[in-house]
Amino acid sequence: MGTKLAKRAKECVRMRSTRRANETISIGASKLGGLQDLSPGLAWPKWKAGYLTFVVQLNLAELPATELLPNVGRLPAACLALMRAMTKSPLKKPPIDPS
Repeated sequence: MGTKLAKRAKECVRMRSTRRANETISIGASKLGGLQDLSPGLAWPKWKAGYLTFVVQLNLAELPATELLPNVGRLPAACLALMRAMTKSPLKKPPIDPS
């Protein structure tokens, strides 16, 4: 059984987080939650009538080397929060002003 499982295994990265205030995290650093570091002129992610909830920002240079991802740049991810989707109450304003 172990050999079959090993053959199906995929490369992955495991992250551990520590709770910190957003203002104590360097701009561009990897983080889970908080506020996304937007490049100048880039608007907060939006879908249909509401703004998306920030989930994670990965600084690819901070991750172990892998063939799956480049080793430079940032990879942000946002989602439509389940609670907002269920209540049909989208976030009407972005959490931060992009200007």
